[in-house]
Amino acid sequence: MTKLDILLEHGFEPWDIPYLDFIYKKVNEPVVTLIHWDADYYKDVDKDIVKIFENENGLVSNIVTLYTPDCRQNWFGDLNTRKFRSVFLPELLFLEVQRWVDFDNLPILTRPRIQRKFMFLNNRSTFWRKRLFQFFEDNNLLDMSYASYLNNNIRGNKEDNIEHLYKNFMEYKAYADIYPNVANFYPESEFLFDVCVETYCSEQFIGLTEKSIKPFLWGHIPLLYSAKGTYRYLEDLGFDVFRDILDLGFDNETDNTIRMWRFQQEILRLSRIDNSVYDLDMLHARFINNRNCYIKNVKKSIEALDWIDQETNFIFENKEQYLGF
Repeated sequence: MTKLDILLEHGFEPWDIPYLDFIYKKVNEPVVTLIHWDADYYKDVDKDIVKIFENENGLVSNIVTLYTPDCRQNWFGDLNTRKFRSVFLPELLFLEVQRWVDFDNLPILTRPRIQRKFMFLNNRSTFWRKRLFQFFEDNNLLDMSYASYLNNNIRGNKEDNIEHLYKNFMEYKAYADIYPNVANFYPESEFLFDVCVETYCSEQFIGLTEKSIKPFLWGHIPLLYSAKGTYRYLEDLGFDVFRDILDLGFDNETDNTIRMWRFQQEILRLSRIDNSVYDLDMLHARFINNRNCYIKNVKKSIEALDWIDQETNFIFENKEQYLGF
């Protein structure tokens, strides 16, 4: 069963608002339930939520709840009334991947092989991705990486493009935003570290996308430039973040520039370690444990839908309390 099938089975339908294809909606008047199933977001979504509320003689007559893997409660500061609730459910982050990955028929994780040190894929152009790509160029790290920079500026900025498209490996199909399934897989497998600049890396919140959790499913070590505290957040989800292999001091830095500098220094340090140092049998066992943790979070995301149904029914049965009349 795919993610969309699961949501439809629970009575949810796409919310027909431009760019909000990652929010699904269920209405049982006066109760409106929204599920935000992707860590991606639309900065003005609160303005669209306001439009859901109906007024009867100047009183709000709808009760709206948004369930989201995004932890920014202050995102909806203007909506904080008894008629609106934003509920943080981190496991919802694992709903989307079910659309593309068949968890009943996952391939076995084989013992890792290291042909190149890093995977470093950049589809959409951003300021920090361009800065890190230039660091890889300046320090001759591209040759030890499966790397790309594709200058896709959809939702990006042209000034963050590089002069010429770059890709130093072959692949079986074209990789672009119009094929969202590819975001959950790798074009090559024989590498150790997945270097990623997250979509939300300079904001004052942790907003994970599939890029942060993908290495835990396919047996790699995540090397993430993201918001401060991302690795602790991933540990709270149950994952092994390889603190004995990575110096995660950069994850404590509040200043984005300093955090990027420390991140770059860690990449440089890792690049100088011979691959023969790594105990591949030990890593294989840890990769399997991380995959099992990933699968557990997928199951939690499905269980969360049942809990949301229960909450929705409770609100409906007690709507007078929420409406205040």
